[in-house]
Amino acid sequence: MEFSSSRPASPRSTPPRSASLPAMQTKEVCDTKRMLEQRLDILRAQHDEAYAYLYHVEEKFQDTTSEFYQGAYAMYKSAEQARTKAEAATEYERTLLTQMLPTTSNRWSHTTLRSLNKLRPINTTTISTKRIKPDIQIQKTSMMPSS
Repeated sequence: MEFSSSRPASPRSTPPRSASLPAMQTKEVCDTKRMLEQRLDILRAQHDEAYAYLYHVEEKFQDTTSEFYQGAYAMYKSAEQARTKAEAATEYERTLLTQMLPTTSNRWSHTTLRSLNKLRPINTTTISTKRIKPDIQIQKTSMMPSS
């Protein structure tokens, strides 16, 4: 399989030819340049190491026949369908609620309240108002050793 790499280029350690070098460089400039080149070499090595790891993942993703791609594509499609379904349900609920809103904003009609009660789920459990007493009672024992 042919793979088109989208790898970014490593940073260059040499300046472009259009840049002109100063006629005389001081020791500080030379030391700074040497340290920067060392740092650049370290960064280039880190870049190549990181890309060597990502290359395999990227290659799997771009191969449309791989199991990785097929699984990711199936998950994407199911997530897209779930999003569409949720949006449709939300739109339906919004339409339903706007139809039931009263015409005057400060007064709820008896019919509207009855309609809203039909939408509310029925609570089948009852809550007891009696205080629950524990069945287990702790008995006081004396701390004196028995002889």
